[in-house]
Amino acid sequence: MSRPLGPPGFATRLMEAVLPPTDRGASILGDLHEEFLSRAERGLMSARIWYTREALGIAVRYLGQSGKYARRREQLGVGTTGNWEGLVDALVRNVRYALRRLMLSPM
Repeated sequence: MSRPLGPPGFATRLMEAVLPPTDRGASILGDLHEEFLSRAERGLMSARIWYTREALGIAVRYLGQSGKYARRREQLGVGTTGNWEGLVDALVRNVRYALRRLMLSPM
């Protein structure tokens, strides 16, 4: 029996379990999958190892937050997500960018 050409199934399921059920989570999973396909052209085994390592690293980052998203889904009702996460993430990114720019070119 031959191995499937996609990323390791357990790593993908792990990512789906811990990532937020928002566009951000889907984007992370999609980007990881695209990079896997790119790396698989050079070598399937090394791409699978890379994917597994990245999935474990991301899972550690989001593992503590997965319960928060489950509780939030229960509060809002099945299949709905809050919009606050995107707003907060955008604010944090903008503040970080502004601080980096200020550090590089002070007034």
